Amino acid sequence: MGIIWISGITVYGISTVYLGTLGPSVGWPIFMACLIISSNIWGLLAGEWRVGGRSLQTMLAGLAVLVTSVFVTGVR
Repeated sequence: MGIIWISGITVYGISTVYLGTLGPSVGWPIFMACLIISSNIWGLLAGEWRVGGRSLQTMLAGLAVLVTSVFVTGVR
């Protein structure tokens, strides 16, 4: 887990250079959104949301907002 985490931070650090002057301000929200999206997808695959109900709907709506924000933020 620690290796995956530090690898993600390293990739973020390298990618901010390629994003130019907006790297830190655009890269960090995209990075955090991708972390949240991937962890929720893993939770769905692992079966943590089997008894979801209303909370599952709220989580899926939040993921839709995050995915939309990544595309909106990433497009110049």
